[in-house]
Amino acid sequence: MYMASRIEADTELVARLYNSISWVFSSTWDDNFHFGYWESPDDQSSVAEATDRLTDLLIDALSVAEGDRVLDLGCGVGKPALRLHRRTGAEVLGVTVSESQVEEASARAAEAGATGAVRFELADAMALPYPDDSFDAVLALESMPYMERAVALKEMARVVRPGGRIALTDLLEPAPVDGVRWQAPDIQQVHRAIPLPKAEDYRELCAEAGVEVVQLRDITEQTSYGVPRWREEILRQREALVGDEAQLVERFGAEGAAIIKAMLAAPEKITEYGYVILVAQA
Repeated sequence: MYMASRIEADTELVARLYNSISWVFSSTWDDNFHFGYWESPDDQSSVAEATDRLTDLLIDALSVAEGDRVLDLGCGVGKPALRLHRRTGAEVLGVTVSESQVEEASARAAEAGATGAVRFELADAMALPYPDDSFDAVLALESMPYMERAVALKEMARVVRPGGRIALTDLLEPAPVDGVRWQAPDIQQVHRAIPLPKAEDYRELCAEAGVEVVQLRDITEQTSYGVPRWREEILRQREALVGDEAQLVERFGAEGAAIIKAMLAAPEKITEYGYVILVAQA
């Protein structure tokens, strides 16, 4: 049984975190703030290609088209939402608790000429300000580690119409897969994320939320191949990104500067995680 965290998801902390470090992700990884999907150790896809590939897996699972309305929970700076709109013609509303992400994502939508079809606003995924059955589908790319999963999934189930789909990715409790070790910065220490589930816990969570599991797929191995790339890139850029500490504090405040420094030190504090895709239907 998946036990709810004794550490409540801290929305304000997550907002401060992403107001501070979104630019670090963009500099060292990609404007997709989620892991990539590599077919094998020999797959030479770039980070941008691999992260888009993972985005596409979820877009395809949503089965949406022009005229549909999709909610993107934890939208980052808007790259997945804009891709979803380009590929399907669906309207997208992206939500995040980070003001800086709303500003950047909105600017990207304007630049792409998609302002009317792709919008971004502040909203808490655990208390969505939208009516029941108001979306045709819900997307949540790697935003679950920052939420109370049972609460967030029930909110997704509430706002999606009957028959609509929910597609999400999540980090899992550590587990080896065919000898492959998925190594990443310890986000539970750096981000104070709530405890991670096992893949099968999502069956119980979906039952409690009143949605049916369509697909529950462990892709730990396919996501693991990108981690060395990220670690090397952080190490390569670390000195330039941290720069003068006084300037970092001036730009992001003392707390923001501390978060950034902790994140950039994270490649030397690695642990193991799994990774799962969940597709559910209301």
